Amino acid sequence: MEKGVEVFNFGKYKGKPVADILKAEPQYYDWMMRGDFPLHTKQKLTEIFNRTLLKKG
Repeated sequence: MEKGVEVFNFGKYKGKPVADILKAEPQYYDWMMRGDFPLHTKQKLTEIFNRTLLKKG
């Protein structure tokens, strides 16, 4: 987390805000959910994804 914003700490989006990437490339969420990531990571990603969707209004 940087300045209160969750950021990716790996991969091609390292250092980028998670919410921004999920808005721009929602299929990245699907890829991560199918991937071999820890349950906690998937739970946090889902939390951010849901929060991002709610803000779309």
